[in-house]
Amino acid sequence: MNDRVLNEICSKGNLGGYRETLKIILEGILNANCCLSISDISNRSSIEQLKNKSSHIRIGLKNKRSNNLSVIWDILHEYGHHLSGFPTYKQPKINREKKAWNYAEIELKKHTKLIEKFGDFKEYKKCCLKTYKTCT
Repeated sequence: MNDRVLNEICSKGNLGGYRETLKIILEGILNANCCLSISDISNRSSIEQLKNKSSHIRIGLKNKRSNNLSVIWDILHEYGHHLSGFPTYKQPKINREKKAWNYAEIELKKHTKLIEKFGDFKEYKKCCLKTYKTCT
């Protein structure tokens, strides 16, 4: 487990109270042959998935967020993309996003401290999915 990444997420995301939970999540991501890093040039989080290469999650932390937990939700969502496999270009984008959010919810429910914030997760998910409403 890379403590530097964990420290940076806790510090920039103001998530010190979730350090142990984040440590478990990040270890799970690394054990699933997926990399994770911080992006200081964007607030958007993303995943790069290429065949014959480990998936790479980048968590956007350029600016402070109004909702600190959104950092954790983004991590879980991008990890959900990894868990759902490589994208197929025939699959509508909204379906891929919903599938990633469903995997994120499964991961969230493994952590008591996050279950307490499930309502916040659902609102964030709903907000994010609205951005894909017109996408196919």
